[in-house]
Amino acid sequence: AEKKGIHIMLCLINHGQLRVSDNWNGNPYNGARGGPLSSPEQFFTEPAAKDLFKKRLRYIVSRYAYSTRLLAWELFNEVELTDNYDPSTVADWHREMADYLRTIDPYKHLVTTSFGDPTGGDLTWRTSNLDFTQTHMYGPEVKDLAQALSREIERKLATYEKPTLVGEFGADWRWFDSPYYYKDKDGVEIHEGIWVSLMTGSFGTAMLWWWDVYVDPYNLYYHYKALRSFVTSISFSRSGFTKLEYNMVNNEKANSTNTDFEVFGLRNSTFAIGWIRNRNYNWFNAVNNLTLNNVGGVDLEFPGLDAGNYFFEVWDTYTGEKTMSFEAENFSGKLTVEIPIFLKDLAF
Repeated sequence: AEKKGIHIMLCLINHGQLRVSDNWNGNPYNGARGGPLSSPEQFFTEPAAKDLFKKRLRYIVSRYAYSTRLLAWELFNEVELTDNYDPSTVADWHREMADYLRTIDPYKHLVTTSFGDPTGGDLTWRTSNLDFTQTHMYGPEVKDLAQALSREIERKLATYEKPTLVGEFGADWRWFDSPYYYKDKDGVEIHEGIWVSLMTGSFGTAMLWWWDVYVDPYNLYYHYKALRSFVTSISFSRSGFTKLEYNMVNNEKANSTNTDFEVFGLRNSTFAIGWIRNRNYNWFNAVNNLTLNNVGGVDLEFPGLDAGNYFFEVWDTYTGEKTMSFEAENFSGKLTVEIPIFLKDLAF
């Protein structure tokens, strides 16, 4: 991680360790293995189990907290999938463990956790003093990842008033029975997830789960390279971004076909970024070979920007190259630009 410039969100427990149907039989906390517990849910309440876990935290902090590559401690992976999950008990446990971590970690790393249900964990997020929320989201039930992820990111930011990250996503949660991620050979699901999370306020791009059996064999890394090229010169820490609003300018260029797109974006008073997507361009339509029609070629108005001269840059979201730029003048606080014709998507 040090050599490659990677930051790690270190997950300390996964839900399978506290499920009888998964790994409980091999868990050293299990009484059958000489541990202090007779059932998985006691992990969150029994003093002996909590004491053992705090000793484990002390060891891990002592061993790894020095590293500048450590982004955060993730206490649990999808904690509500543990046996006999109780929201109140689990929220109390997270509060206690997060508070304890902060007393022993001299470098004050971020602390988080995760839930399998995108909208789950409300009590934990509200009461446990965690530093950022997470979302896990998968198809095949979710047909349009961009729309669903954008709504959830915006909801979490508004509800919990703390940073948020999409910790897992994909076209299919299954690893059996003909998963859809194998069928999405062009990585449309990746494209949706990373661009929409950037443009709706997540503090990092959404993180796909299926690296070993999907991204690597299909060589889909170029999606990440293109987005990296786009963001390299953007100073997010000083941006003061809010949601980018837009209006369709009513003129003879627009019709029911070429306006079938949507814009996701962020702005401050003098700068904006955006991702414009054909509404029919998503992973589900791609694997079902839906034919796309060109959209764009119309004027859009972006309110909230200070008056002045702007440069409008259009970027190819697959190559990471700037394809055009032109000057646009903003007299009234509403910048109007003509969006080029496109088939799938573009960034600006």
